[in-house]
Amino acid sequence: MSDPKNYTIGWICAITSEYVAAQAFLDEVHEGPEYLPAHNKNDYTLGRVGKHNVVISVLPLGLYGTSSATRVAEDMLHNFPNVRIGLMVGIGGGAPSPNHDIRLGDVVVSIPFNGRGGVIQYDFGRTIQGQSFQLTGFLDQPPIILLAAVNGLRARYESEGNRLEEKVNKVLEKKLRLQKKYKRPEQESDRLYQNHIVHPEKSGSSCAIFCGNDSTSLMSRNPRAEDEDSSAVHYGLIASSNQLIKDASVRDRLAAEKGVLCFEMEAAGLMNNFPCLVIRGICDYSDSHKSKEWQGFAAMVAAAYAKDLLCRIVPQKVQSEQSISKILRPRHGHVAEVKDRNTSRLPKSDEKCATKLQILQGHSDLVHSIVFSPNGRLVASGSEDRTVRLWDIDTGSLQHTLKGHSKGVLSVAFSPNSGLIASGSQDRTVRLWDTATGALQQILEGHSFRVDSVAFSPDGRELASGAPASSVRLWGTATGALHQTLKLHSSPVVFSPDGRLVASGYLDYSVKPVTHNFRIWQRSSAHRFNSGHIGGVLSVAFSSDSQLVASGCVDHTVLLCDSTPTGPSSTIYRRTLKGHSDSVLSVAFSPDSRLVASASRDHTIRLWDTSTGTLQHILKGHSSIVLSVAFSPDGRVVASGSYGSVRLWDTATGALNQTLKGLSSPLAFSPDGRLVTLSYLDHTLRVIPARAIYWIQ
Repeated sequence: MSDPKNYTIGWICAITSEYVAAQAFLDEVHEGPEYLPAHNKNDYTLGRVGKHNVVISVLPLGLYGTSSATRVAEDMLHNFPNVRIGLMVGIGGGAPSPNHDIRLGDVVVSIPFNGRGGVIQYDFGRTIQGQSFQLTGFLDQPPIILLAAVNGLRARYESEGNRLEEKVNKVLEKKLRLQKKYKRPEQESDRLYQNHIVHPEKSGSSCAIFCGNDSTSLMSRNPRAEDEDSSAVHYGLIASSNQLIKDASVRDRLAAEKGVLCFEMEAAGLMNNFPCLVIRGICDYSDSHKSKEWQGFAAMVAAAYAKDLLCRIVPQKVQSEQSISKILRPRHGHVAEVKDRNTSRLPKSDEKCATKLQILQGHSDLVHSIVFSPNGRLVASGSEDRTVRLWDIDTGSLQHTLKGHSKGVLSVAFSPNSGLIASGSQDRTVRLWDTATGALQQILEGHSFRVDSVAFSPDGRELASGAPASSVRLWGTATGALHQTLKLHSSPVVFSPDGRLVASGYLDYSVKPVTHNFRIWQRSSAHRFNSGHIGGVLSVAFSSDSQLVASGCVDHTVLLCDSTPTGPSSTIYRRTLKGHSDSVLSVAFSPDSRLVASASRDHTIRLWDTSTGTLQHILKGHSSIVLSVAFSPDGRVVASGSYGSVRLWDTATGALNQTLKGLSSPLAFSPDGRLVTLSYLDHTLRVIPARAIYWIQ
């Protein structure tokens, strides 16, 4: 039996054909591992590629997308602690353009391009022809050791050719059973249709019959020359999402605007949890003309490239790399590694607040949302494991596990009296629960897309729920009755502290390019700020006095304006806060409304003066995307959450007080100043006492 500690290369596949192709290129197959923990859910194949020991795993059958990929990667790192290099190898949809002659059977390799890390994440309201998309950012770049090997292999291919098809054929000569499905299809089946030609989703006819097979339907392309590789390798950006793209117009727009070469569904769940190189064999053109004819060969040619790449890397270089689990996880026996100006220990007690660091365990998957009850007694967490969990914040004991959603829970919110909790889910429903008993009170149905934002009115009588690129709905909490539907409104959605107003994102299709605004509305009336945002509104917040509203946007800006203007639009107090170089993911006001904080994909947090709009501080130090930001109840500290660390900053000076390694977003402050955030890999919540937060001040 094999020892899991001997494997240094982690190779992840999404579907069966990719798994078959990966195994086919092993130089040697090893026996299964000697021992795996009982909670392991992965299937593994062990073997050798060149001089490297490789562990290969595949996503569970039928469970695809970013969340499933994250789970597989996390289990692999738990079970094979010495994995130092990661690969995501499989198939994807190509994005041909005038600059990139991408064809079926080619390979796309994720490398940094134009300031992006190699993989960008996008989100679709609906991914069918003619619908809109929202680019939600980019992810960490592949490890340097892999990028160096890619460049060395690229140079060799340029001088000698890649001979990838030849290598696939040699494998298939030994595995006759695979030839029918995995050999290269006839070249005539490689058809690139003009982007206005749409194949009906439920049509039973083939593309050649229904869509045509001549120059009026197909893009004109010359055959590749004899001195060119039959399967070319392209280097650049790969776009990743949880949904399959079947839209040639969106494909072409992202190719032209962002330089995207390929689309797939898993890499966004890996890059910040499992640093890796993404390798995709092209099996279709990300349009409505999909078929499975090229999937087998595309998987094989991607695996052939991955083997060439590994054979390029010297084993000693891999051994000199730190294991991924050590990079991402906190040290054994510690809640978090804390670095500050004076010391590296957290205090063991706190006289006023929590007496010790709490570890809240129970979730089996990603935690998307954390919130404190207004009375400060409970903390709730919503997870991809389809549950909401309620914890006693003083004892750390689990009070209730709320089950019923059929998909992941994206957002949770407490009612003002702490008696109810609302949960919004990917299953398109909102559920209301009694916090004392855990009993389900209402199921609110009607959204046509996932619900990723819920908020109670300050009097607790109404609940607002928002679905991205879809609608906002207002419900009565006592009866569950639908009071109002605002179409074209979108998440995020938030009530003003005085209860008079609700702010939500808004999509205005009346001008081109698409202008994303937000609306502030009261019952049946609404007014819209023509903010000029170009791109999705990702975060909205009211000041504590309800006089100001801030919105963070994909266009890198924060809009700050009056929530209740009384004069003409030209007199509306409005400031556009510019300075971020990437999307603004989170905005928050200080308790006294004097500051607004913005967290961005550019790895920084910015603090702005709300009265003048001037920039007060740029908070730098995160090595990855900053996902969330929150002020302490007294406004002295602002916390920021990124992949792998939470940082605590002094709002007066902008100084970094502490870095809590091994923690991540989401995060939330309790009314008495405790901070709850998320452990990076094990799905547990960590409660940081207030004394620890203010310790060095």
